[in-house]
Amino acid sequence: MRVIIYQSNFGTGARYAGLLAEKTGLPCASLDEATFPADSEVVFIGSVMADELQGLARVRGRYAHLLAVGAVGLFVVTLPVDEAKEKLKVTEPLVLLPGAFDPHKVKGMFRVMLGMVKHALKSKSTGSEAEQKALDFFDRGADLFDETALDALVELLNGAPAADPAEGTERGANG
Repeated sequence: MRVIIYQSNFGTGARYAGLLAEKTGLPCASLDEATFPADSEVVFIGSVMADELQGLARVRGRYAHLLAVGAVGLFVVTLPVDEAKEKLKVTEPLVLLPGAFDPHKVKGMFRVMLGMVKHALKSKSTGSEAEQKALDFFDRGADLFDETALDALVELLNGAPAADPAEGTERGANG
């Protein structure tokens, strides 16, 4: 059984997952609510925060077959996919999805971390357009949701064969 599981900080991961479910007909649930069988083939869509794909370890611990990963973020989409895979510790096929950020929804330790990142950017700023854009995102927020970014996941799902239940092994990037 193929399923979509997502984790979302600002709602963008949920939007991508819901749209992917519409396009593919696959069942979809948030990581906290998912009750799919452990042998399900999972497409996981998660938020990138502080160079970590939120929820990925939990999905790997609960499900035997991680088919593909969608990483949602503002800045991860600027990286080459191979670099993003290494940074996020993803071995499965990875699709980078432009995200959103709402500074008013950041709480607790992440608010402290955000302040530190903003301070570091300002103090080491060269005045580049990319740095100014990052500071603007952190101060005002952003929504870069792009429906067409899902096309790569849809294509991957349409071309990926279903796992052989008798096989019993996890599929990696080449499987």
